[in-house]
Amino acid sequence: MEHSGFDLDSPFQAVAHRTMGSGWRSSVVRSMLTVLEQES
Repeated sequence: MEHSGFDLDSPFQAVAHRTMGSGWRSSVVRSMLTVLEQES
């Protein structure tokens, strides 16, 4: 899985980026690790 970032020229993606701020990184990665550990 690869996240290539947000297209800040897209109004929809720009709003999503501003809304999530930098906090999405820690919560998304933590959730992904939990799911991956359960699948292993």
